[in-house]
Amino acid sequence: MSARTIHRIKAELESSGWITRHQIQSRRLGMQISDVTFTDKALVELELIKTKAKKLNSEAQYNFPDDLQILVKMGMKPWALFALMKLARQYQARLGDVVACIKDKLENIPNLYGYIKAVLVRGKGRDWAQFRSDKQAREAERARTEQQDNPVAPVLTEAQAKAAAENSVLEAEKKANLGLTLAKLLELKKAMPSGQEMCVHGDASVKFKRDADTFYSYKKSSGDWVKMAHATRLFFIYEQGKLIASV
Repeated sequence: MSARTIHRIKAELESSGWITRHQIQSRRLGMQISDVTFTDKALVELELIKTKAKKLNSEAQYNFPDDLQILVKMGMKPWALFALMKLARQYQARLGDVVACIKDKLENIPNLYGYIKAVLVRGKGRDWAQFRSDKQAREAERARTEQQDNPVAPVLTEAQAKAAAENSVLEAEKKANLGLTLAKLLELKKAMPSGQEMCVHGDASVKFKRDADTFYSYKKSSGDWVKMAHATRLFFIYEQGKLIASV
């Protein structure tokens, strides 16, 4: 067994609360050495000491990784978790990676220990870490797609909200005033006395007139005056200085 393997095993035992290590420097050899001792929990579990207290088998007394907490919440006993962790290591896998890949299927499983053990045996040789990474990538891509299909309305700043409200009022004003703001409509009325026919400079056949609040355009083909639904084009002609009184 290599030194690296020994160090890894000791680190796992220490993180699981089975041993404690106290590192010291040897005066004679000048090397770093560690005193390794069993914890009280290990001594009780291995039945090396007897205690009148209830045998330690509560998940609250063990420091399980975050990706195994789902099994703890489902009521799996510590001995079962340790057994599955050991089996996973035999297959060069982490139990946390396996659980992350199959957690969606665990909710209604009556024999949770037997199911996960069967998954480990059937999946012997599978790269569970890569499988987990691929699954997380698919879930992230699905979440991005759903966000694009159902975008959240942007949060407006106070200035943007005020501008949006002003634009809304302005659009409502234009809708009520032939497509013009009230100021522009009043300016156009002032330039076109009621009953006075006006024409475009350079083309006397294009004529307009106003009767009180209603504007009309002349339809040359039929010789009729037609009520205008919008006055934006007429105001543009006026702005260009091309709206003159018809002779």
